[in-house]
Amino acid sequence: MTLYHYCSNVSFISIVRSQSIWASEFSLSNDALEGKWIRKILEECCEDRGLSWFEAIDILRVFDNEVLSFLGAAGFCMSEDGDLLSQWRGYADDGQGVSIGFDDERLKALGKRGTGVANASPSLQKIEYEKDRQKAQIQGTVDHIIDLWKVGAGRTASFLNRDTEDGEKERAKLTHDMKLELFQLSSEIYSFKNPAFREEREWRLVSTVTPGHALSNVVGPFNHTTRELPRMDFRAMKDRVVPYMEIGFGDLAIGAITEVITGPKNITPDRIIWAALLKYGWGNVKVRRSEASYR
Repeated sequence: MTLYHYCSNVSFISIVRSQSIWASEFSLSNDALEGKWIRKILEECCEDRGLSWFEAIDILRVFDNEVLSFLGAAGFCMSEDGDLLSQWRGYADDGQGVSIGFDDERLKALGKRGTGVANASPSLQKIEYEKDRQKAQIQGTVDHIIDLWKVGAGRTASFLNRDTEDGEKERAKLTHDMKLELFQLSSEIYSFKNPAFREEREWRLVSTVTPGHALSNVVGPFNHTTRELPRMDFRAMKDRVVPYMEIGFGDLAIGAITEVITGPKNITPDRIIWAALLKYGWGNVKVRRSEASYR
């Protein structure tokens, strides 16, 4: 299967020249619910099991503090569709860039290699957009979490209802067990998205790269999250600075790019794109123009 990465001409030349791709930190993507959508699904699963919002908040608080604030990730995003108008407009310099087709088997093979940042290994993930399937995917884990909550996990003793020492230890153990169950959801954090994005038909090469507490909780320069970030590279955009990791293809480069589609506003002749690919070691790559009538 071929997966397509939409990008500017500048990014295209950078990728083919360096024979590498950049996985950018997800928290600075254009989706405000990136990495947070799963929280909504978790909340709805709790509601489906009959918990009120006031009851579910015990579970959600632990999830926020011990999972969402602890995990970060960077990714390289692609689509199953290589010639989609919304993608051209949103990710390829308003149709002036290109869509690079990558072989999915080469991308999967990259997962067997470390990236040099936090011992992260990228994994290829298909994005799930349908809420019913998202719920079904995590329902078993959520059932275990709710069962633990029902016997005291995640709850705090009140002034009028204090624990004995043994009771406090038992509650702490139950909460610890619930945290472990909640961490089972971590593999889905960056593979669930709002159904509004379903047209993108997205796949991602994802690496967990920033273990530790959220940057908003950093008190000083020695928090273990901040020790990981300097190991990444940084690129400047108009309104933000984005951490990224470079993932090199190495000996997997041969056959990794199968096709390049030039955008509807890209005036570069196919022969120039082909020559650039050949110059930087990418042979046997199909080059064609977008069929979108966008100008």
